[in-house]
Amino acid sequence: MLNWIIEVSLRHRKIVLAMSAVVVVVGIKAIDQLPIDAFPDVTDVMVQVNTEAPALSPEEVEQQITIRVEQTLGALPNLKLMRSMSKFGLSQVVLIFEDGTDIYFARAQVL
Repeated sequence: MLNWIIEVSLRHRKIVLAMSAVVVVVGIKAIDQLPIDAFPDVTDVMVQVNTEAPALSPEEVEQQITIRVEQTLGALPNLKLMRSMSKFGLSQVVLIFEDGTDIYFARAQVL
């Protein structure tokens, strides 16, 4: 079988070259139309809530702002993880949602 393919290919070189050229052209066109990114986005769906309170110490920021924001947002759907940080005059709560959650849905839920 293999010998037959080699013999036919050698007898009909022009047809083999033309078919090879067609395959190369179709391959180049297919590469241009691939919807795959070279570096896919593998980051988590994340929403941050930053609150400024310039006159408060970190302990006051945590007691008056951070804890209340955490309690309010703790029951959001598809919420995977919540992290918070309280600094002088700043409260930051980071909400990480399950994979597949639409970022616009997550933002709307936080709002």
